[in-house]
Amino acid sequence: MTKLLKHGQLSCRTCWKSQPNENRQTICGGKFQMINDPGAWGCSDPSVLILGISKGNTQQSAMAEHKSASSFDDVAFKGARQRLYQILSEVNLVQDGSDDLFRESSEQIGWGSLIRCSLTGLNTKTNTFSGDSNFVLGAFDQKESSSIVENCIQQHVATLTERTKLII
Repeated sequence: MTKLLKHGQLSCRTCWKSQPNENRQTICGGKFQMINDPGAWGCSDPSVLILGISKGNTQQSAMAEHKSASSFDDVAFKGARQRLYQILSEVNLVQDGSDDLFRESSEQIGWGSLIRCSLTGLNTKTNTFSGDSNFVLGAFDQKESSSIVENCIQQHVATLTERTKLII
């Protein structure tokens, strides 16, 4: 079965069945935190799907604020878009770095994260959760978090249409 991506905030609660009224949970003995704020941006049936690991602190904060202050379209890759545009331009995937690529009207590219909820790792020096890759990637080595990865892949990536030819 194939399905289209949905631009916007998603209502996925697959990893939250044991905590139906919570939007924040710690996992792996408190080493990681997950916030239920899944989303997808851009084309609903993309030829190219570009995924980050998870929303970092900047994107998670923007996601929390988008309902009142900032636009949802501004959340994805917030703070990293210029570097992203440079990389994608170098490999001829985009010609210009327009934020229109993240809007629902985008015709070619879909955007999101492998882990659609915000996943952060504990920085033991500051005792805060960080979205920096060196803190988040450790979650992928934990048995407890393997079901989260599997759930996201099954829910959001494994059932893409045949139009999607490239996932980055």
